[in-house]
Amino acid sequence: MPQTGLWHFRVHYEPRTPNEIIDFIKDRADVIIAVRETASRPHIHSVISEFKQTKSTFIQQFLKEFPELKGNGHYTCSIKDDKEAQIRYCSKGESKETMPEILYCREDINWKDYHDDYWKENSLLKAKSKAEYQPNGSENVKQKAKSKTWTEKVFDEIKELYPEHVTAIQMYPKEFIHTEMETKKERESRIVIYNYMKKRLGSKKQSDYILRDIFTGLMSGLIQEGPVESSEKYNTNEYNRIFG
Repeated sequence: MPQTGLWHFRVHYEPRTPNEIIDFIKDRADVIIAVRETASRPHIHSVISEFKQTKSTFIQQFLKEFPELKGNGHYTCSIKDDKEAQIRYCSKGESKETMPEILYCREDINWKDYHDDYWKENSLLKAKSKAEYQPNGSENVKQKAKSKTWTEKVFDEIKELYPEHVTAIQMYPKEFIHTEMETKKERESRIVIYNYMKKRLGSKKQSDYILRDIFTGLMSGLIQEGPVESSEKYNTNEYNRIFG
């Protein structure tokens, strides 16, 4: 049964070609727009509105088709909630004067309008930033935008660096009964992410309580971004453990 929603699928496609990736995505999902960007590592951004099976099946088939793209931050597939913002982002191009490299776009989407809208919004944000300078005697003081917390930064890094392990963790709560291989894979994935968390914490000593609190929060956050069935079962078990 198809899985509908909204996802942003990003792929660092080398050593494969963009056409190979796009043909694969179009064959297994309904794509709204897909573009190629070359900043730093060449990559593809695509916005997906429906998987012909499920996101999990799509990722499994993707890794089977392109085994060389496993790990090392080759791909991410994130749930989103603002279709207009996603299309604007994909349509931005390198600058206001440079149009995006469109690999695919649905006929009902006028990506040129979205390109213009992106840079209009960008200009408004810059203007707003300048307006945040408020008089304070003879000086102007800029109101600092809220920066991400350490945990939020690490959370984003984990999704970027370990997509395969994130998927294993997100899919595990979906079923009540697991094979020995699935259980082993999920445990290994947790250990990989725990090791990364410890590396980012550095050499400063932390209590078991703090480590457990941070790691549990990271796991819960990842699962909430996974399939609805997984997050609901995880949340039910969590509720029963805390309040039951």
